This record gives sequence, C-alpha cells and structure tokens, in this order.
Amino acid sequence: MQPPRKKTLTQTISDNRLALAGLAKLAGKPPPVFSDIKTYAQKKTQLSQLPDWLPVYGDKNFRGDCELEAYEQKIFVKTVRKIFPITLGKLITHIKNEGARSDSQTNHDYSMGLWPGAADIIIIAKIPFVLELKRRDPTKSCFSQESIDYLQTAQQQGAFVCCGLGFNGAWQALEAWLATIK
Repeated sequence: MQPPRKKTLTQTISDNRLALAGLAKLAGKPPPVFSDIKTYAQKKTQLSQLPDWLPVYGDKNFRGDCELEAYEQKIFVKTVRKIFPITLGKLITHIKNEGARSDSQTNHDYSMGLWPGAADIIIIAKIPFVLELKRRDPTKSCFSQESIDYLQTAQQQGAFVCCGLGFNGAWQALEAWLATIK
C-alpha cells in the first residue's frame, strides 16, 4: 500500500478554500472572502520577466553548469556565520517552506507562521535583509507568484529585498545591504 501523497502548503490552502466555498454553497450563502490569503495558479516567472522594483545581483548573462540553489545557500549561510559570528551569523535564518507535506503538517506549519513564498534568506535587523536565492545560471531557476508577492510585501514594509544569483550574487546583495544600513 502506498503512503498518502503529500501536498504542498499552497495546494492545501487552495483545497481548503474550495471546501469552504462548497459548504457555503450548500448552505445557500455566498462563498467566504479571503483577503489575506491569495489562491495562486502555479505560475512561474523567469528572471527576464521580474518586476523592475526587484534588484538582481550576480551575472545575469552566465549560462552553463552551476550548483543547485540549496548548495549555494548552505555555502552563503556558512560564510555569513564565519565572518559575522556574533552579529549577522546569529540573525540569519531560512524558513523551510519547500517540499511536500501531509495535510495535517501543512495546517500545523501554516498556523505556526509558515507562509508560501517566504524568501530563502532573511536577516533580522532595523532594515531586514530579504534575499531570494536562485541558481547562478538564471535560465535554470524561476520565481513563483508567491515569492514575488512575499518580496513585494517585505519591500513595502521597509525591507531590503533582492534576488541573488548563486553565492556570488547573494554576497553582492549582502554587501549592498550592509552599505545601506551603515
């Protein structure tokens, strides 16, 4: 017997919305309005289609073999913790919102504060650093609508928001952020 297929957080939220709309219809009432949680199509955006307000650090023209995003992220976090052990190294964080989850795990994670599209790297500070890390070759990565919306909301709240292509792009973004907060 196969274990039940795990759903992503976005799929579970969408399923819950459909179920609530169906219950409202059965009761003869209008469907509930969800103003704070959006239902997203699985639309993916390429780097060339990103909005102008989102700065991209790194070589946008690089094409070729490159490390996976997870590897670049591990090296970036490790380097920040080594160079800034008592400041930024303590404040750098990653919200693990990737991968499939069971319905109950998705509901639990969401109720504990997980949000679809949360950026890969966040450094808590007076002006937060919010970085979406992508592979060095930008043709091998894309953005979800959830990610773009998350980054835009963070920027509207005063965060330094950016995209970094690979470790080098992420480091350039960090240096640009450090220059703005001094």
